[in-house]
Parts: sequence; structure tokens; C-alpha cells
Amino acid sequence: MINLDEKIKEAMKAGDKTRLAVLRSIKTAEMEFRTAKDAKPLDDAAEIKILRKLVAQREDAAKEYKAGGREDLAENELSEAAIIKEFLPAEIAREVIEAEARKIIVVKQMSAMGGYIKALKEKFPTADGKTISEVVKGVINE
Repeated sequence: MINLDEKIKEAMKAGDKTRLAVLRSIKTAEMEFRTAKDAKPLDDAAEIKILRKLVAQREDAAKEYKAGGREDLAENELSEAAIIKEFLPAEIAREVIEAEARKIIVVKQMSAMGGYIKALKEKFPTADGKTISEVVKGVINE
């Protein structure tokens, strides 16, 4: 788990306004998660999910800004996404997920794709769900 308070202090001391704003947005998102009506404990998997969501939001905003001809705003969104990505664990190689998917498909012999995806998410909790889904579809359709 990220020690956000410490990172915020560092950004304040360094005078890095962009980093400070991003760290505060992460803290806000985590606080919203903790205080939600159906709140679950904030564990590493939940934190990773929150960070991925924040990155996706910024990347989507950057696409919209580029489409609107606002390169300056798009660059700002992408730099914020890069700061958030610093706190995400390294991505698991697609080949590793694919190899495990092949093993699971041979062993489990399920009829629904969702079971394979669930098994892979249990094996790789930090992997991106979209990547896992794409890998399972690819392996099943071979």
C-alpha cells in the first residue's frame, strides 16, 4: 500500500504542483472507496483497481483533448497518468498469462469463459482484467 501522506509531504516540499494534485486525487479516490455505502477494506488489489481506473480516466481525457485539438491539455493528462503508473506494480507479461491460460483450459475443461477468467484473476490478482479476457478469448478461439 502507498504511504500517500508521506508522498504528499514530499511533493509539497519539492514544490511539484502537478504531482501534488495527482497524489491528492489518489487519496480522494481511496477515501471515496473507504466511505462508500458498500465499502470493503482497502487492500492491495482494491488499491491497484483504483489506480488503474484513475489512469484510464486520464488516458480517455487525453484522447478527447487530442480529438478537440488541445494538445497542451492532453499532455497534462498523460503526465498525470504517468505519475499514477509509478505506483502500479509491473505488468505481468502477456506470454506468462497466456501460458497459464493454456494450462487452466486443459485442466479445468469448463464450458464458460468466465470461469477461466476468474481462475486467472485468482492466479494473477494484479493483472489487468482486459488483458486476461483478451488472452482467454484468443486461446479458446485457437
